[in-house]
Amino acid sequence: MRPSFSFTCPTCGESHKGSPSVAFASPYHWHAQQPDTSTGKSRLSDDFCMIEERDYFIRCILEVPIVGVEDPFLWGVWVSQSATNFRDYVESFPDTPERQTFGYLSNRLPGYPDTINLHTQTRWQRGTKRPLVELKAVEHPLYHDWSSGITWERAIELAAPAFHPRDN
Repeated sequence: MRPSFSFTCPTCGESHKGSPSVAFASPYHWHAQQPDTSTGKSRLSDDFCMIEERDYFIRCILEVPIVGVEDPFLWGVWVSQSATNFRDYVESFPDTPERQTFGYLSNRLPGYPDTINLHTQTRWQRGTKRPLVELKAVEHPLYHDWSSGITWERAIELAAPAFHPRDN
């Protein structure tokens, strides 16, 4: 059995245990476009985002394997969806069927060159589990990490800033 992930934070000296994860509360576009929520044409919840009834996003999980560790590094990211796929997802929630849809990654992941608009495939999971993200092959460090895994040290490097966002 592979070990569980844990590390001593280089910033605060505390021990952190369990799979490291970083989650985004909204897609990048939500803040970049400063949508007007008073009209009802823009909405943001824990799982869905619609901007001006024009741009649609769902919250997903991007799993990056950590070499030699049981649990992956988890990125809680937003992925764009077509209007049709978005409506299908919202209408079927919380009894979502398994399905695959195309989308664009809609967050800038710290520790990587720009990740906005990387091509993805989302794998909807049954029930209320968030969809899993698969990256389309591209010359980008995130794709390399997702497809090949990251080291323990790289996982710490990516996770530590999430615990102390003001220190960086």
